[in-house]
Amino acid sequence: MGLHALGSDHNPRRSGHVSSLLRETLRLILACIVSLFYRVRVRGLENLPRKGGCLLVCNHISWMDTLIIGAACPRCIRFIAFDENLKAPVIGWISKLFQAIPINSAMGPKAMLTAFKTAREAMHNGDVVLIFAEGAISRTGQLLTFQRGLTKILDGIDVPVVPMYTDQMWGSIFSFRGGKFFTKWPERWTRRTVSVNFGKPVPATSTPFQLRQIVQQLGTQSWEERKNERRPLVCQFIRNAKRTKSHTKVVDSLHQKATSAELLLRSLVLSRVLYREYLKPDEKYVGVLLPPSVGGVTVNAALALLDRVAVNLNYTLTAKDMNDHIRVSGIKRVFTSHKFYEKLNLPLETEIVFVDDLKPKVAVTDKIWG
Repeated sequence: MGLHALGSDHNPRRSGHVSSLLRETLRLILACIVSLFYRVRVRGLENLPRKGGCLLVCNHISWMDTLIIGAACPRCIRFIAFDENLKAPVIGWISKLFQAIPINSAMGPKAMLTAFKTAREAMHNGDVVLIFAEGAISRTGQLLTFQRGLTKILDGIDVPVVPMYTDQMWGSIFSFRGGKFFTKWPERWTRRTVSVNFGKPVPATSTPFQLRQIVQQLGTQSWEERKNERRPLVCQFIRNAKRTKSHTKVVDSLHQKATSAELLLRSLVLSRVLYREYLKPDEKYVGVLLPPSVGGVTVNAALALLDRVAVNLNYTLTAKDMNDHIRVSGIKRVFTSHKFYEKLNLPLETEIVFVDDLKPKVAVTDKIWG
């Protein structure tokens, strides 16, 4: 047998190994590309079976969901998708390599049944299959109703169903936030942090409603975990002010306004004056009696920088009710303005500090530090 004959002999096993190697190599390349633009956090990965077939049921927020999930999952995933989304030259080749399961929407319900049959066979053979149970990308960022046909994909097969939730993709250029895909400026130019959350496997007999409830709970858990990881509000205020220095941040009814840089500077200077001249170390709650205004925002921000709780008093209350509120809250002093306090004509039973009188107390070092 000649060399030409040996080279042309088709070996299915070798072909399968080559495809598998190419698939894993491409997965690694795509994961590296994703990591350039996204910081992907994975939670609950222990809930994904290490081997054997299973069905992943996930929410759908953006056009990047498949790549994000693919980068987060250590196993190769076969996605179920409408064939019109797989026709682009590069996407089509990648989808074919990863054995995506297409649904020909032009064929109607028959196409859906054919795709589900293919998915069942794939899971029976030990593959991981993923379906976006909403049937479309969410236009609101909220979880849509799960399609009733979801249960048909599991007809006659008993495999684990793993609910999933992708978080923090809403707002990216690949989501519909702002009423459009792609043609909008990114919210940020740095890497976006997103999370992929795997829930505990549930029986294949679970209904679409039950699965949606579980996915919704995963979304709530994701938000709670994200909330605990966020920077303190004061840190966010400073960071945002430095990033948007010239942007107008506050405007009031008297047409006074302040940019981010001006608001931060005034707050820092005022916080030094309050700390040096008025506030005691054990004084946690501080009263504020000011109208919605640039000055009111500045006082609130200055107190926040000092880790104090600004108690904004309701100026529609009677003097008795307001004094009761001050006494119960343990407020030792109230910051207000001459004009506003005289207009209200409310005798308060605590120390009154007029912010109008603080300007002479600002030292040169306060301005330099600010």
